[in-house]
Amino acid sequence: MSEIEYDFEELALVVEGGFDAGLISGTATIKYQPDGEWSVREIALDGYRRRSQEARAEIAASQGKPVYVIGMFDNKKIPLCRDSHPWLYATIIDRLESAPWCDHIADDIALARSDARDEYRAQFGKDRARGLEA
Repeated sequence: MSEIEYDFEELALVVEGGFDAGLISGTATIKYQPDGEWSVREIALDGYRRRSQEARAEIAASQGKPVYVIGMFDNKKIPLCRDSHPWLYATIIDRLESAPWCDHIADDIALARSDARDEYRAQFGKDRARGLEA
């Protein structure tokens, strides 16, 4: 079984009357079968926190840059625990399994499978050229 990391941005937790609400961003680890079937293995959300002025000054000094070019926020992927946040976890999976998200995931899986085939063919060609046929 293979895996891809699928980044999503502005995934709506609620869709009501054609309006999206509760937009979130993050990454889903998708495991997939050779036939294209897939499922979500884990989810991480994009987390942010505001940097203090002191932290920005320290970063600026260490990089030899002015403070104003240092970003205002630190960011980090926050793993989402299925057991701690069951409603949120289930909602994200439901949205990822619905259009248009599921189509984007299927496209990414097809691309990953194509890349894997290309890598296999390239390696097979190298092995064949060296007389290492299977």
